[in-house]
Amino acid sequence: MMYIELICLVLIWAYCAIQLLLLYQHFWHKNKSQTIENQLPAVSILIPARNEDKHINSCLEAIFELNYPLSQLYILVGDDGSTDNTYALAIEWKKHFPNFECIQVNQLHGKARAKANVIEHLMQAVQTEIVFVTDADIQVNQNWIKTLLPEFLTAEMVSGITIVKGNSLFEYMQGFEWLLGFSNLVSFEKLGLPSTAVGNNMAFTKTAYYAVGGYANIEFSVTEDLALTQAFRKKGFQIKTVINAESLNFSTAQLQLMALLHQRKRWLIGAKQLPIIWKAIFLLQAFFIPALILVALFHLKLALIVWFVKSVLQSVQILFFSKHIGFQIKRYLLPLFIVYQELVLLATALFYVLPIPMNWKQRTYTKQNESIL
Repeated sequence: MMYIELICLVLIWAYCAIQLLLLYQHFWHKNKSQTIENQLPAVSILIPARNEDKHINSCLEAIFELNYPLSQLYILVGDDGSTDNTYALAIEWKKHFPNFECIQVNQLHGKARAKANVIEHLMQAVQTEIVFVTDADIQVNQNWIKTLLPEFLTAEMVSGITIVKGNSLFEYMQGFEWLLGFSNLVSFEKLGLPSTAVGNNMAFTKTAYYAVGGYANIEFSVTEDLALTQAFRKKGFQIKTVINAESLNFSTAQLQLMALLHQRKRWLIGAKQLPIIWKAIFLLQAFFIPALILVALFHLKLALIVWFVKSVLQSVQILFFSKHIGFQIKRYLLPLFIVYQELVLLATALFYVLPIPMNWKQRTYTKQNESIL
């Protein structure tokens, strides 16, 4: 039993040490907002959509309100076999944009599937060098294009930050979760452990996209943004993440716990593609609570101290990161989030190992990150 206690103690203190290291990175964060006003090139915006009739109008309205000349925007919506009114609602926006096309995707391209297949399909209609990608349930920042564009002077792929925004308590908790998650990704990137660009807030050059073969030649992944990021990185292309209020997009939250668990399972399936050090980090996160519970059986006071330290570090990290990106939060909900987070992590770990196929956008996927069933 002594060895088990020792292992658990190492695990929980290692987790806290990493959390402290991640928080330390934010003390040196420079919150820069870089935009351009002259020489605004034509850019394409790709919007894959599947059964998004509840969100497509607000998405396109945000695109319409971009601080960018409409004449320089080429909007390409890809309707991915929707069974609702997505296509009918999207096509109505053609009268608002000088350059707009809504394409119904009904064939596969090479290895591409699902969202990756829609993007591959839309890329065939792209005529601009710079391509932006977002989702149909996203509301983009008014300065999204102008903020990400300058980074293409030194990069082939650029990504911003996306946060869940909502009104219910469940939606607020997801917002905190995304804040902490993106904060961790940014900090790890500063430590030399890059992960992925964000698929609903990203842009890349057309030249680089086809240089890596495009989605038609990239092995299918349920996390298509990670697959594309890795393909760019493998080719030696530069990838940048812009972290400020001007690059912040907003996503709708999952309204039900089961939908949230399927989303998390999707992320974990895709995470299999990450380097082994990332897998070790995820395992450490998964084992933190079980290890803490075991320690509490023999050293309750110590376990409570560790949990308190970890909670304070994460709360401060969320506060720092939300300030960096200009996102207002309800601070009094942070203690509740700490409890929520532990419960969701345990539920996610359990749901992942259960033999339940992952369902995303009304499609079922295998746990082996394979093609649609």
